[in-house]
Amino acid sequence: MNRYIILLVYLMLIPGFTSYSQQVSLETAQKVASDFVTIKMPVDGSSDPKSYQVTDCFIKSQNDQAVYFVFNLSPQGFIIISGDYRAVPVLAYSFQNNYYPNNLSPAQQAWMDGYSDQLISFISENNPDHLENNELWKE
Repeated sequence: MNRYIILLVYLMLIPGFTSYSQQVSLETAQKVASDFVTIKMPVDGSSDPKSYQVTDCFIKSQNDQAVYFVFNLSPQGFIIISGDYRAVPVLAYSFQNNYYPNNLSPAQQAWMDGYSDQLISFISENNPDHLENNELWKE
């Protein structure tokens, strides 16, 4: 009887230890980007949020898992969305410049490498320490 209880407890714990991976789908990232445009659009009256469209998408990935998504906006701008729910959803944005991954300055490349290293650490360590950021994805 005790063996069955131990087995049952073990089986109940397995999902908790393996469910920390929090990969964000492309569809979710695109919805977050679109919603963010609607919420954060400059309120100077010069632009209608509906006039901004998510266009190009660049995906930084490692081992077939998205690290982050970059969405360019039309007429201009970009939004960078995390590829993992344990990070804050929006990593960076601009309504004044587009993002071109092959044309970054050394400082911009170092900045993006820093984001990438941190997100890869979340993914590879499968650590639940930042699960509180999941709530930010629901807003």
